[in-house]
Amino acid sequence: MLSISSGKMKASIWMVLWASFFSIAMLHNKSTSKDASVWMIVWMRAAFGMLFMIPFLVKERVSVFKTKCPAIQLARGVFVACAAMCTYFSFKKLPMPTAGTINTSCPLFVLVMAAIFLREKISLKRWGAVVIGYIGILVICNPKSVALDPYIVVAVMSNIFVASYVVLARILAKNGEKSLTTLFYSSVISFAIYSAICAFNWKAPETSDVYHYIIIGACGSALQFCYINALQFEQASFLAPFEYLRFCMVLFLGWVYFGEKLSQNTFIGASFIVFATVLLIVFDRSVERARA
Repeated sequence: MLSISSGKMKASIWMVLWASFFSIAMLHNKSTSKDASVWMIVWMRAAFGMLFMIPFLVKERVSVFKTKCPAIQLARGVFVACAAMCTYFSFKKLPMPTAGTINTSCPLFVLVMAAIFLREKISLKRWGAVVIGYIGILVICNPKSVALDPYIVVAVMSNIFVASYVVLARILAKNGEKSLTTLFYSSVISFAIYSAICAFNWKAPETSDVYHYIIIGACGSALQFCYINALQFEQASFLAPFEYLRFCMVLFLGWVYFGEKLSQNTFIGASFIVFATVLLIVFDRSVERARA
């Protein structure tokens, strides 16, 4: 019992750090100048991600490069790059509470993608939770308005890309691919994509932005490191509720630094999304207990 409690405590500490680094990265992303290039921001994050991989490359050497599914690794790397770009772009352009709320709905997209592409059986209760969550997204999008905010569309697209690479990660795992190999290829492919785009759209950053870029890059690698360590102590189902800690941190920072508050639509939509995701977590826990 003591070891289990110790494992949960260690996983919780790593996840608190994960949520903190993500929130700090989004704060500095939002703090860059109005004309700052989002491509430069994600390039810096990818560059630090490559530095993060160096110790693992030294330790594992050639085994890291070996993959049975190069096409899937390539596709996943592209989705990872697109997801990061959409996330940073939406957090820069939207109020942090709005972007954070939509970002929290990602598990709903993963569930739908898993049902479609992995043929996972989804109970009626879980489908009901998905419907509730998507109602929340619709409330935030406010389709009755004259024009749908394109930045909200970008935020939703981020979830679609994340769900896509999560599904591909599960396929790779079933094919015996090492997690480190998958992480390596996603890092390399993202860095290559951003480097190519920045080469053709180079814009010298303002001096004040360089500081933010460095913090964003460092936090991006740090949060990745924290999540990997948390998974060593607990399963993903235990880590899922920490999404809400991240959400609360984003809300707090948006309010303190930018005076941003939850709009009525965002508050109502967030209530639906949080309720739906909590239901999914409860359902998953009950299934795990039944199997035990």
